[in-house]
Amino acid sequence: MFYFLPLLIVVTVIGFTTAWLTNQWRSCTALLGVVLIWLILRYSTPTDGIRERTISGTPGAKPLLMWLSFIMFIMVLFFAAYILILGREFGVPLTGYHIALLLVLLITMIGGAGYIERKYMNHKDTSPT
Repeated sequence: MFYFLPLLIVVTVIGFTTAWLTNQWRSCTALLGVVLIWLILRYSTPTDGIRERTISGTPGAKPLLMWLSFIMFIMVLFFAAYILILGREFGVPLTGYHIALLLVLLITMIGGAGYIERKYMNHKDTSPT
C-alpha cells in the first residue's frame, strides 16, 4: 500500500523546491502525475495479485536477452571506436554512414529477435503458477 510513498515524497520535495526557486508553481503538477499513476496501478491490479513470470520460465527470454546484450555491446564498441580511435567528438550530428550503420544494427537486432521468437513460439510455458 505504501510502496509509492518514497517516490511521492521525492517528487513533492523536488516539485516544491523547484517551484520556490523558480517562482513557477507549475512544477508542482508533477505530483499529480505520480498520484495518477499510483491510482491506475492501485485499482487495475487484482486484490489477490498478478501471476509473475520468471526469466527462466519464459521460453526464449534468455537467448533474447543475450542477443540484445550482444547488439548493445556492438553499438557501444562502435561509438567507443568512433570517439577514441577516430578522435571525433561525442554529440556531433550524425552523417549518412552513421545512419546506415545504425539501420544495419537495427535490422539485425529485429531479425535476430524475430528468429528467436519463431524458434521458441511453440515451447510450453514453464513459469510457476
